[in-house]
Amino acid sequence: MGAEFTFPSDSTLLWMSTDVREGTFPVGRFGGGMVARVKPGSTHENVARELTNLARELPGRFGGSAAYARTMAQYVAVVRPLADEVLGPAARPLWVLFAAAGIVLLIACANVANLFMVRAEGRHREMAVRQAIGAQRGQLLRVQLSEVLLVAIAAGALAVLFASVTLPLFLRFVPPGLPRLSAIHVDATTILFTAVLAIVAGLACGLLPAIRSSRPSLARLRDGSRSSTRGRLWARNVLVVAQTALALVLLIASGLLLRSHSKLSAVNPGYDVRDVFTFQIAPEQPALVDGPSFAQFWLSFADRLEALPGVQSVGIVENVPLDEGLSAARFRTDTAAGEAGPLLNFTFAGADYYKAMGIAVVAGRPFSREDAVSSLGHVVISRSAAKMLWPDADPIGRRVQREGLTTWETVVGVVDDVIQDDYRDAAVPLVYFPLTGQQPTQWRLPSPAFVVKTARTDSIATDIRSVVREIAPEAPMYRAYTMEGLAERSRLALSFTMLTLGIVSVLALILGAVGLYGVLSYVVTERTREIGVRMALGAQVGGVRRMVVAQGLRVIAVGVAIGLVIAAMSTRALGTLLFGVDARDPWVFIGTALTMGLIGLAASYLPARRASNVDPITSLRGD
Repeated sequence: MGAEFTFPSDSTLLWMSTDVREGTFPVGRFGGGMVARVKPGSTHENVARELTNLARELPGRFGGSAAYARTMAQYVAVVRPLADEVLGPAARPLWVLFAAAGIVLLIACANVANLFMVRAEGRHREMAVRQAIGAQRGQLLRVQLSEVLLVAIAAGALAVLFASVTLPLFLRFVPPGLPRLSAIHVDATTILFTAVLAIVAGLACGLLPAIRSSRPSLARLRDGSRSSTRGRLWARNVLVVAQTALALVLLIASGLLLRSHSKLSAVNPGYDVRDVFTFQIAPEQPALVDGPSFAQFWLSFADRLEALPGVQSVGIVENVPLDEGLSAARFRTDTAAGEAGPLLNFTFAGADYYKAMGIAVVAGRPFSREDAVSSLGHVVISRSAAKMLWPDADPIGRRVQREGLTTWETVVGVVDDVIQDDYRDAAVPLVYFPLTGQQPTQWRLPSPAFVVKTARTDSIATDIRSVVREIAPEAPMYRAYTMEGLAERSRLALSFTMLTLGIVSVLALILGAVGLYGVLSYVVTERTREIGVRMALGAQVGGVRRMVVAQGLRVIAVGVAIGLVIAAMSTRALGTLLFGVDARDPWVFIGTALTMGLIGLAASYLPARRASNVDPITSLRGD
């Protein structure tokens, strides 16, 4: 802005920009901003007010054109936390991802805890021998914890290696609108965090089995028997139940997001985002003093843009859909002049805006060149605005008056409704004014947006900058986007969350299935002699398989039931990420529960098949 700001170091970091409008009509938006620190205790409103006053003093203190002074008088500063500016719509997905990663970690810990418990059971006699020859309990505990730490450190190292290899692949599929995407990498902080987390998780998984195993029963040395599985199997079953429940919660959340993404992708915004490039400039020239002078300048600029190679059409609009909000006012009709009228949004458009954006004209005509440069008092309205103003009449040729104005506007066209702010929002009733109104000295657009229909959206910016340097070298080109990029940004939070949650859900399913398979395999191993006796006494192969499968399905059923309850209580945390889908959608809940049941059945069948192949004679020969 041409001024210097000094802030103390012990203050809050803020992002400031100028994009709130004042005056009778909105006059556009300047891009960019600045970062500063403010004194503790200062409110955003106070800082914004001080910056606004300072900005309005800049033309007098440092010079500038009259147009610059008028523009500065019609803008106010906006102040918001820098974190909100940087993270934007990605803040909630990142927290969801963090929570999902925590759940996967818990599932993995349950698996590891199960393995440590099995290992501790298998080494019970070894620990008893060590104790019998003089080993103290502390020594036994240290031996086992050292093994736990070695496993944890090795797992952490493998995790860092795996992340380093797969992170570039993952980032290729991440939506490009995610902030600071290029800064994501595995660094020293990541390695340190992973190491600490691996050690803590390893101790959490192995401490209890180590403590129990450090108190071996010497009676095991006398009878040489295996430990009884029934007294300790419940602990492993509890871990499998927890794994199943947590995996089901993630699976349900992924299902809800998948359905939401499908519905959001099917939304018709009322325009075509393909092959559309948009940008703004803000010229400062002595000849640009009122509505007609600005309008003539913008139309001439649009003509130059339309002559560029590959450009099909060019439009002008004050508020770009999916990027800028709209102003609103009450409008009354000439048939109900005494009433306040409905609240409608309004903006300003010109050139071939509706053609460039693919917005259908359903009645009448779009704005002509004469509408843009003359004070004819014509407007174009959207379909829903027409229904609100004249429910049972043809709106073409009717007159409408905006609250606060004394002039009346004549409707010359009706166009399709469009979604303005976000794909999640409904289309808004909208009134389009031309570039010049019936108060041309006050009605001016110093920095509208241009929408360029071209297949060269990835390369057209260079040509456009060349044209800008020719006709307005003092004007910066800013807020340059593709409409496809804006559409993707509107779906960013949902797309990114669905991608990451889908990956962790698959991991959770795999870990859950492995956990169930491990428990049942251990049970089959422990019950080999029992199964051999059953088969020697006439048990059929199918009966043995059903026995083992039923044991696995009982555990899965309990986990699914608990998971459904947890999901019903927790999926509302997805909040605004969901679109067109209830947080307790029955189809998602039923479908994921059945999926989990089928996975549990598959995980149970393999140990059951192995159990049914036990040779009774071999199993009865001894330990």
